Amino acid sequence: MKSPLVVLGATGRIGRGVGEAAADAGWPVIAVAPDPPELKRLQERHADAHLTVLAASIASDEDGVRLAAALRKLGRPLGGVVACITGTVERGRLLDHPAAFLQRKFGEDVLPHLAAARNLLPLLAEANRGGGYVLIGGPGSEHPWAGYGHRSIGAAALNMLARVLHDEARSLPVRVQLLAIDSPVCTE
Repeated sequence: MKSPLVVLGATGRIGRGVGEAAADAGWPVIAVAPDPPELKRLQERHADAHLTVLAASIASDEDGVRLAAALRKLGRPLGGVVACITGTVERGRLLDHPAAFLQRKFGEDVLPHLAAARNLLPLLAEANRGGGYVLIGGPGSEHPWAGYGHRSIGAAALNMLARVLHDEARSLPVRVQLLAIDSPVCTE
């Protein structure tokens, strides 16, 4: 039996697609998101799939510790992690918002990736199955995205975070990669 794939942000547009594709391909999936009703709907839509849902947030290091403990408690070695973490989508020029707006968006879009990686990379390494850790990034990291400057800054930071995590995890039996989606995803 294949080791499960953990999908962080499994109820969002990208995360739901990743989880559904993995389940359709026969992978056991552990869908993680902070919204229990959405996780229940996901589970109902895929009643025949090998899908485990886990209601959890990863907004902080403490959340990351709790998530790793919950995953460890499942008693199954992990095959990989796909981190589809994004905050709410907001539009507006950076010049029209106070600095606290960018700080909040950075906290929603980038720092949860670090909290998750800090706790899940060692868990993947324990499984010693050569698992992969994939961060899903969005558009705008190379060129500014008008009206969504905060997303461009977040995407650029995520790009660099992925590179740093890749280098720092070289001693682990885990490969860290970034999959950057170049165009906004506007539909399911």
